[in-house]
Amino acid sequence: MIEARVSLLRRLTVRLALVFVGGAVLLGLAASHYGRRAADAAYDQVLAGAALSIAETVAFVEGRLVVDVPVAAFDMLALARDDRVFYQVRAPDGALVTGYDDLPMIEAEPISAAAVFDDRPYKGEIVRVATIGRLIADPGLQGWARISVAQTREARSALAREMALGAVFPLVGIAALALFLAGASVITALRPLRRLERDLASRDATDLRPLSGAVPAEIARLVAGFNTFVGRFAGQLEAMQAFISDAAHQMRTPLATIKAEIALQRERQPARETRETLAVLEARVDEATARVNQLLAHAFVAHRSELPTLEPCDLARLVPEALRELSPLVLARGADITFEHDGGRAPVRADPVLLREALRNLVSNALEHARRPGGGTRIRVSIADAPGGSRRIRVEDDGPGIPESRRGEVVERFSRPGGGGLGLAIVARVARAHHGRLALGESPLGGLCADILLPAGGEPARPRAARGVGAPAMLLAGVLALAAPETPHAQTIVEDFPARAQPERRLRIHSATDLDAMRPIVEAFRIRHPEVAVTFVDMNTNDLYEAARDAAAGAGEPADLMISSAMDLQVKLANDGLAARHVTPIAASLPDWARWRDRVFAFTYEPAVIVYNPSLVSAQEAPRTRFDLVRLLREEPERFRERVVTYDIVDSGVGYLLASQDAAQPGAFANLIESFGRVDADVVCCTSIMLDGIAEGRWTFGYNLLGSYAQEAIERGANLEIVLPADVTLAVSRTALVSAQARNSRDAALFLDFLISIEGQTVLADVSRMFAVHPAILGPRSTTGLEARLAGPLRPIRLTPALLAYLDAQKKPRFLAEWSALIGYEEGEEVR
Repeated sequence: MIEARVSLLRRLTVRLALVFVGGAVLLGLAASHYGRRAADAAYDQVLAGAALSIAETVAFVEGRLVVDVPVAAFDMLALARDDRVFYQVRAPDGALVTGYDDLPMIEAEPISAAAVFDDRPYKGEIVRVATIGRLIADPGLQGWARISVAQTREARSALAREMALGAVFPLVGIAALALFLAGASVITALRPLRRLERDLASRDATDLRPLSGAVPAEIARLVAGFNTFVGRFAGQLEAMQAFISDAAHQMRTPLATIKAEIALQRERQPARETRETLAVLEARVDEATARVNQLLAHAFVAHRSELPTLEPCDLARLVPEALRELSPLVLARGADITFEHDGGRAPVRADPVLLREALRNLVSNALEHARRPGGGTRIRVSIADAPGGSRRIRVEDDGPGIPESRRGEVVERFSRPGGGGLGLAIVARVARAHHGRLALGESPLGGLCADILLPAGGEPARPRAARGVGAPAMLLAGVLALAAPETPHAQTIVEDFPARAQPERRLRIHSATDLDAMRPIVEAFRIRHPEVAVTFVDMNTNDLYEAARDAAAGAGEPADLMISSAMDLQVKLANDGLAARHVTPIAASLPDWARWRDRVFAFTYEPAVIVYNPSLVSAQEAPRTRFDLVRLLREEPERFRERVVTYDIVDSGVGYLLASQDAAQPGAFANLIESFGRVDADVVCCTSIMLDGIAEGRWTFGYNLLGSYAQEAIERGANLEIVLPADVTLAVSRTALVSAQARNSRDAALFLDFLISIEGQTVLADVSRMFAVHPAILGPRSTTGLEARLAGPLRPIRLTPALLAYLDAQKKPRFLAEWSALIGYEEGEEVR
């Protein structure tokens, strides 16, 4: 036996590859180290800038240390948008001023205004911490305040990988080119061997001509030795073939002579004992003749099956033709043979000669073993399709059959006692030559059932018709939405949606979106997932945020999914580790600003609008910008006294978000709030309450209302008009996140995927009447539909850590205090 060894091409390629891979690994390690240092150097400058920006706002005022965390500091850090951001400010005595109390601080001595950097573990990740000092030189307080700003390392790691790969890829390309050229050279050098291989592979099994042609000197002696061996083998094969021919002739001639002599002896009418002896001799001669024929047939099949000539054949024609050739033998045995087929084509790729020989052996085997005294043997031949895309030729008889215990051995040569048993062995070999098999079983006729299973061929498979998938969710959701009236709310509302199938799985959703607006999407989801029961808890944005913090601390039942338009509070929850990561390919279609760190996902696009009652103010005098609204209120304060309404940003998270985003833009926000105070503007919790009051004439104007609610109210017949501010229109998004404390995160992820899918977004736009964020959704409640209606720029509020600035423990109370002072608000005051 020849032992297979590694080829020259593979050996050379492997050795060169090892050299290049080793070099690439060393260079990769060096590049990775360099990339990490370079990325740290770049991002450390930004981190130090953010820390310095915060430090410049640290001051000692009225006996205490105060900090006005600048939005610009978080804007700088938001350049690495997938990173979490943490900060901390401590007084000279170590007391916490603001920020994250447990953030690890670098203990650098002596403290100075120069930034010190280090990596520390925090909230399950490694963060890069920058710490600087701020010297407080006030008679009431002296010493160094410490300002620490930390950021996770995802953007740094990505930049380091990019730089490392940028250094390694050229070497990998050069190495690949070198390996390719080396391999091509070796392949060219070994081309004569390939030619010899093709020559040998294409030859017939009986073609034993010597190899010829030019070959490399290194293998010339090998080819010469092979040709010498082939020459000797050809001589021996010729001698063997001559022997087989002579043996067949020599065996058939005596057998024929003996049979003729028996016939002559019968004509002489011998005695009864002699006739019986002659009958026995004739049977033995017939048996010997059959064995010789089988031996020759087996030799023929063994030779031809080495290289079968496969061509397109139709079994519906080949099998009947073969049976007609066997009809003399069948009639001589007094047998009854039938053929069954449905009349269609049965194409295969086969060697017709071998198939005829296999069929001859099966029919002969049935005639020999199933024959009855006086004839009458029944044989049934059929063709049909079989499982697995194959064709079946079946031969059945009414003989004694073969016990199941012996069916495996009868396909071997000389399996029957006395040396017989080549018929089924020949059939099995023919089936294997066609990449098929022979299967034996019991026939309904009572005897043996033999199946030749062949791969089908000759016709292309017909594609199955695709089944359409309906969308029952849209229909049911539409009916529910039309039937459900909008209900203003300021309190927590809980509603259970039972499962439609068992076993039940329960999903708990905390949402700061009106239940009536969300009901269609919940029902559509339950149709898609009938085994999920939903508990929907409708609450205020601030209450939702506090409930999530309480659940993380072990108090209260946690939500599985949280939905809120207070984007800053949602980012805060995710930044603090209270949102689970959810990687989904569906989110890839969302705009970049609509997702953050695979944790917070925006699913609607809500313009903040001015709404007015057209019966109380004409379209010509209705304000088109914030400056117009300020001017109108200042020119006619008595006309609009107690006739303006906006969010109570103390109680409303989305109201605070919109107010803080207004304040971050250069413009008339401070003058606007001061003008609201002059006319004793009212503040309430919810858009729905404001819309009802404006439509009823209680208020003339509403500021910063959610556009989808206003548009839906107008379509229901409310006496309202909408203004998209022409100076800039803010767009806030409803966002969803899977809680890190979720008890059913699986179904929470399913619901989130449904929210941002095309199907869910279609329900939101067409049924819930919200503005969809998916770019594939078109129409009036799509991003393109909204942009077409604008008279000025649209600024979507982006999901980034920059939203955290106005949530600072010192900045938020100060902002609320300034807003309350300007608008004349007192906490707990009833709406007038």
